[in-house]
Amino acid sequence: MQKHICFIEVARSHLDALLRNNTEKDLDLTHPLETLSSGAWKIEHNIQTKHHPIYATSLTMNLLKESEVVATYIVYLNEDAIFIDEFFITQHF
Repeated sequence: MQKHICFIEVARSHLDALLRNNTEKDLDLTHPLETLSSGAWKIEHNIQTKHHPIYATSLTMNLLKESEVVATYIVYLNEDAIFIDEFFITQHF
């Protein structure tokens, strides 16, 4: 459980930095950031690729407007909770 908390703290800090350093327009969001809420972090360990395992942890967070997902943030960390990559995916309806 302690390791999950560490991963979540690192992921949250990367998401906070992304949101702090970009505008809604930069992130292709249709709603102001202050009107969005966040869901729970989904954590997946030892990510598998088609040909071989990658020893990384994926953390996924949805940003919500009411109950609709408007964006998904995914960050990949190595087994020491060090940043590998991130993705911010917006949803347009």
